[in-house]
Amino acid sequence: MVNQGTPPRTGQFYVYADPSQTNQTPPAVGPIAVAPAPADDLPVAPATCNDFALHSTASNYTQYVGVGGFFVSTKATYDLTGYDGVEFKVKTGSSTQPIYFEMLTTDSEPALGWPGGTAATPNVDQYNHRGQLISNITTTWQTEHVPFSLLIPHWQPAPGSTGCPSPSFCQAPAYNPAHSVGLTFSVYVPDFATTGSYDLWIDDITLYKDPAGTFLTPPAPPDGVTGSFKDGALGSCTKPTNAAGKYLQFAYKNWYSRFVTPSGGGLRVQRPENNDDTVSEGTAYGMLIAVYMNDPTLFAGLWTYWQENETAGNLEVWNSTGGSGSATDADQDAAFALIEAGKRWSNSAYTSAGTTMVKNIWTHEIDPASHLPRGGSNYTGTTGSGDLNNTNPSYFAPAYYPTFQAVDSGHAWTGTGSVTSAVYSALDTLANGTTGLVPAWCSSNCTQVGSNGAPTDGIYQYDAHRVPWRVGLDACWNASSSAQTFLTKISAFFAGIAASTGANGGGLGRLVDLYNLNGTTASSAPNSMSLIGSAAVGAMSGSNTSFVNSAWQMLLDGENRATLDVAKAGSQSGYSYYNATVGMLTLLSLSGNFYPM
Repeated sequence: MVNQGTPPRTGQFYVYADPSQTNQTPPAVGPIAVAPAPADDLPVAPATCNDFALHSTASNYTQYVGVGGFFVSTKATYDLTGYDGVEFKVKTGSSTQPIYFEMLTTDSEPALGWPGGTAATPNVDQYNHRGQLISNITTTWQTEHVPFSLLIPHWQPAPGSTGCPSPSFCQAPAYNPAHSVGLTFSVYVPDFATTGSYDLWIDDITLYKDPAGTFLTPPAPPDGVTGSFKDGALGSCTKPTNAAGKYLQFAYKNWYSRFVTPSGGGLRVQRPENNDDTVSEGTAYGMLIAVYMNDPTLFAGLWTYWQENETAGNLEVWNSTGGSGSATDADQDAAFALIEAGKRWSNSAYTSAGTTMVKNIWTHEIDPASHLPRGGSNYTGTTGSGDLNNTNPSYFAPAYYPTFQAVDSGHAWTGTGSVTSAVYSALDTLANGTTGLVPAWCSSNCTQVGSNGAPTDGIYQYDAHRVPWRVGLDACWNASSSAQTFLTKISAFFAGIAASTGANGGGLGRLVDLYNLNGTTASSAPNSMSLIGSAAVGAMSGSNTSFVNSAWQMLLDGENRATLDVAKAGSQSGYSYYNATVGMLTLLSLSGNFYPM
């Protein structure tokens, strides 16, 4: 390690392995004296020295092995606040080898191994170091840069028999550079599904300062996108501390790589957990993301795909692999995306198509009697009678309606007797009086819980997750008092669970993905980016700073854990199409980079 600071650091390297694996060949290391491993790891002896690089090997392991270093020989903390990340050279001596690089702090180390360690709970904070997966290591030296701002936790804590025991705080500890004690390079077999041997070389470990954010842009970004962010205030709302678009570029590459695929003459957003099908919602989400990530190539490809699958004018069929009719949520998102794309890239064709789409939405998807958005072009109800067929409250998009009014002045999108007033009247009637939660579907002009055929339609599920996001944008963009009133209870409900103490323990890991309207849980699946991200946008207009800050970090963690979560749990991973895509939209919103131009 290069000496930096005053006085210079005087730490050591050590090697470690899972103590239960008695048949393995322990890791060996050079070139400098090797300290004893922390008390909870298998002690090993150093191998021969190499004066020019750190070389560590091991074999026959089935759990974990690695090499680490602490910054001060007494294992004391070393303040890294003045640095933005760590750089090192790495290669493998035999074959391609994925590793974790992790930063150790007293927040993730127990007192057993490190003086001053405060991590007290297995499966929550103990050894839940933040780091980065380095998956492309070859036999040739390569230089890696790991920004501290993009460090991800080793796992996302979750309640359950092996998860967060009450009353522990169920949330991954944040990275605090002032609490740094060391770093490690590790192989974790359960995550990589490999056993055998590793042969790792490390050299030139050093800290760096990066005021321009150079290393926040990933190698080979999609379509050459390197970020062009407004990062402005989101109206009257309070953004998370330090939230900025520059931190979303690796997340965007992960999302693009996983879900965007060529189709016909364009591009589509696929759902891997649904046999790689495409729904209009996904196309529209992708168009929104493309506008605010400033990726005209992606936008053009998605718009081409949309036009290849149109129904009811220039609305898109809700599912391109067998669906019939349109879905109102997707059409509203796409219309808004087209109008904003026309502004961003000075493209009159997009503006014209968006204007036409707004008018088609009114004709085919707005009930003429109630002025409520319908479920889609097939949801006709009884025309003119006010007997609205089933609809979906998460299709209500009041933040967009001033923009729609500007291009379609002949229809009442805003004002008295408008779509805007109708949706707030419906939401106020439908919301639970204690929790503020609304069901996924409603009927009878949205005066009662409805059903579209699924057993969860009457509860707060994935469709309903979007309600506080859509209403929250209206509160932020348009200073809507109706939005702020509606959000009061639902924001307090989610923020209250995350902040609670006592038997519950609080933390974002206590939030699950499904709730009954009275606030009781209807699922045990935690860490839903769609639920937490949308709830956080809804909470921005109130006094929920701690919840919003924690949600921003959790969403970044989820988007940047993409490879790990997909590899570890397949179709049931936290990095699913819906969680990842709504997660990207809410990150753009929270950072002030989703706005009417």
